[in-house]
Amino acid sequence: MGIQERALVRFAGPEDLEWCVVEDVHVTEKVIRNKIVNDEIIVVELDSQLIGYIRLEYLWSTIPYIG
Repeated sequence: MGIQERALVRFAGPEDLEWCVVEDVHVTEKVIRNKIVNDEIIVVELDSQLIGYIRLEYLWSTIPYIG
């Protein structure tokens, strides 16, 4: 089975909060929780294990970028 069949990219859900908080020391749990609710965090699973994520941020509250 190739990596495409083993990998899953999806928006983070409440079940991912603890993992994201441990992995990202740059923002608070409250910020991560709000970003999960607003679909601003995307996670990657490989063989059902979280292996990474990206966080959407905004410059001047208008220009999106990946943080």
